[in-house]
Amino acid sequence: MKKNKKYSNLPDITFKNADKIEYRIVWKEPRKSYKASGLCDSPDSKKPEIWVDPNLEEKRFLEVLAEEMCHAHMWDKNEKTVRRFAFNLKKILYKLGWSHKIKK
Repeated sequence: MKKNKKYSNLPDITFKNADKIEYRIVWKEPRKSYKASGLCDSPDSKKPEIWVDPNLEEKRFLEVLAEEMCHAHMWDKNEKTVRRFAFNLKKILYKLGWSHKIKK
């Protein structure tokens, strides 16, 4: 996979899910033992975080971000449902012309 460093300098972002639990998104690769491009902590964690690998290709980056955000908002949904949602969201956004532009 081609490494894409353009996402490595993004600032951490915080948001609250529907249950008002604050999450922080960090742009770092999950540990290799997880064999994942992204991770979302349980909403029961003390300080829940989402990790997204900043080295992903643009479309995969968007899909992983959507998937982990979905977990944060709908923790009880199974992985198959969350992945289908993320894939469809990415596909629709790209058909509408979404493209990531880094602010200088």
